[in-house]
Amino acid sequence: MTADELLERLASLHPDARDAEYERLFSVVDPRKHSETPGEGMTAYVPSHVAYIARALVDAAVGTGDVFIDLGSGLGKVTTFARLCSDATSVRGIEYQADLIARCPKVDGVTYVHGDAREVPLADGTVFFLFTPFVGELRRAVFERLHEVARHHGITVCTVAFSVEEDWLVPRDPESLWFHCYDSRVEGVASRTPRRTEFDSRLKRIAASEP
Repeated sequence: MTADELLERLASLHPDARDAEYERLFSVVDPRKHSETPGEGMTAYVPSHVAYIARALVDAAVGTGDVFIDLGSGLGKVTTFARLCSDATSVRGIEYQADLIARCPKVDGVTYVHGDAREVPLADGTVFFLFTPFVGELRRAVFERLHEVARHHGITVCTVAFSVEEDWLVPRDPESLWFHCYDSRVEGVASRTPRRTEFDSRLKRIAASEP
């Protein structure tokens, strides 16, 4: 399926029907089958809404040169959409549960890493997406890893269903109750430059229809 076909299909539907259609198109299995918490500090798998994924691509201005990383990528809903609907140079999912990776749609240009987000390579990432995959000490440890990345180059962090209070992350003006976008600010390190300034009107329409 092409980006044009996907956006046309989703934009033609009522916002409440878009997620079910997306999951049907890519044969994403019933998430209730994967509702167990995989480990301490990790949350059970819940798929993100396409509206939040689209919002991340637009607000973070993801484009050529970006490495988009979904931390806690589950069944690949975020990574698949990001690959098809952005010009990111690389799209990668980090997932602790190998059985979820095995069920992800096979899409050219998307790679998955099975492992702990505290340990896997993240140094090349420029845009990070998190839909509440971690809590407590694990979340703090992951954000310290992101801080390490930001000490070398500017990054943008998009979160869904939780906000962040880190002195090295500057929040954008909040326009959403559930979605948040942050830019790193580290002394001596240039901020990340938005890679794209124009977006498909259908993508923006989907992004604007938050649940």
